[in-house]
Amino acid sequence: MSAWSDNAQLIMISIGGVLLLLAAILALVRMSRGPTTLDRAVASDLVVGIAIAALAMEEVIHHHVMTVPIMLVLALVGFAGPVAIARFIVDPKKQQVDPSATAVKSPAKPSGEQADGSPGEGGRP
Repeated sequence: MSAWSDNAQLIMISIGGVLLLLAAILALVRMSRGPTTLDRAVASDLVVGIAIAALAMEEVIHHHVMTVPIMLVLALVGFAGPVAIARFIVDPKKQQVDPSATAVKSPAKPSGEQADGSPGEGGRP
């Protein structure tokens, strides 16, 4: 390789490293601040993706493929974690139901009186 291509590669790798570091810092801030569990799950998935990208960049720098199995395991963990969190959040058995929201109102009485005893539409007092 020529000196120019070595310098260009070094500059691109440096810019990529700085961008990955910035993305990791922002993802960690989102993970710590929240405000919801889903925000934290998305941020943790992003951190795993950034770790995979950093390992890929390390492979390019050192010209080897030894970390491919680690990247595959991280990809599986990165997929399984948010799916499990999403299933836990959406699981209807774990959600609490507000009894007042599901209360069924009884129909109006035939005499024009409502179920609570007040006169209905067209009913006499």
